[in-house]
Amino acid sequence: FPDLWRHLPPEMLQPVLGLDDQKDAYRGCPVHPDHLCASLIAFRHKVTEVLLFMQLIALMYGLLSAVYEYNAYPEFLVAYARRIGYCLSGHYFDDFPTVMLAIEEGSAQQFLGDTQACLGNPFPEKKHLSAEEEQKCLGVYHDFSEVLTEGDAIIKPVPERCQQLVVTSRAARTANSLTGGEAGKLRGRFGFVASTLMGRCGRGGSTALEQRQRGLDADVAPLLTAAVDLALRFIIAVVQVVPPRRISLLGPCRNTFHMWSDASYDMGEQVTEEDWVPVHQPCRMAYVYRRPAAPNPIDTVGATAVLSDVVLKKFLPKKQQISQGELFTAYTAIANEEEVFHDADLVWFIDNVSAAMALIKGASAKADLSAITVAIHAVFARLRVRVWIEYVDSASNPADGLSRDGLEDAWTLAQGWTLKEVPCPAFFDMDSALVDSVDAIVSGALP
Repeated sequence: FPDLWRHLPPEMLQPVLGLDDQKDAYRGCPVHPDHLCASLIAFRHKVTEVLLFMQLIALMYGLLSAVYEYNAYPEFLVAYARRIGYCLSGHYFDDFPTVMLAIEEGSAQQFLGDTQACLGNPFPEKKHLSAEEEQKCLGVYHDFSEVLTEGDAIIKPVPERCQQLVVTSRAARTANSLTGGEAGKLRGRFGFVASTLMGRCGRGGSTALEQRQRGLDADVAPLLTAAVDLALRFIIAVVQVVPPRRISLLGPCRNTFHMWSDASYDMGEQVTEEDWVPVHQPCRMAYVYRRPAAPNPIDTVGATAVLSDVVLKKFLPKKQQISQGELFTAYTAIANEEEVFHDADLVWFIDNVSAAMALIKGASAKADLSAITVAIHAVFARLRVRVWIEYVDSASNPADGLSRDGLEDAWTLAQGWTLKEVPCPAFFDMDSALVDSVDAIVSGALP
């Protein structure tokens, strides 16, 4: 039987997506008789305006308990279709997507529909969407057209949503005005669109909008501050530049690397409140990477670099910059190893919680950490790198010695690795880093 699939024409193996929608949903699910005594609603008569009360025999929209009660119904339907019909179906409340191959000719979707009909409530025909290679589902386009050629399914935003974000952001900049309510709405819509784009590129630039929404800059609102204006420019850049999310379904396994990074920061006595910039290059960075189960020690690469004063002066002024140094180490690794990590999967171990969480979330409350994070994820997007971040304690981090003593670290020298000193990359100016780093996805131009 497995050999049969190899002899089928490729067009028969094309994945497609069909959609169905339950009729009435909550209103189609009756309340248990024992609970009817509590299922009461109040409303005003639309003509007499008299306040009336009545018993509702179906689930009330808005009640948390109704969510649990209702979802038990489609969960049962999906479970039956999967186990009995071997259908690749799912549901989000009353929406039912079904993925099939073209050779099935919609039979899986038909089985799900027949099951629903047997329960006495068939799917409405007007909400039925037959299977297609590209389908709009839950406000997002699911594109399977490149599965057989590139091995990837593509999740991409609806163009109208992107255009509306651009129009709204430009209008706010032109008017030099954005209220807290408008900021909250814009932030929510942008967050939804950004979730369909590559990596975490869209997470780090909306901090100023959140602050405007919460009223933290009420003394100047609704006028735009430099931070709010930068956030609006960031939204425009992200929706126009960042590529859609790609999910690998077929083809050979991607190159996989394990990566460890670390930084040391010797604050010493040379830092004062008046002159916060340390001297004598107090921050050394290091990273180590290898393929899983690399047979020879020489296949493991260790690198170290000194964080330059030029870059250090771009961070927010404070005496301790270890979190910034740890995060910039990741940027240094990617900037120096572009060819190695292109189209690769990285499992990245970091022993600094702030840096690890910033990379995981794609954002930070600190402006400089957020700018570095966005720049890293922008390079990930350009190189099509997929990354998984893990925390590791310092004692278990093989990059620890390199970050302290560089190429002279005794333990590192004894491992037989390939070692090298790499340059510290330049970095964008902080007042435009969010936008410049996203633009670099297309231009490929690092500072």
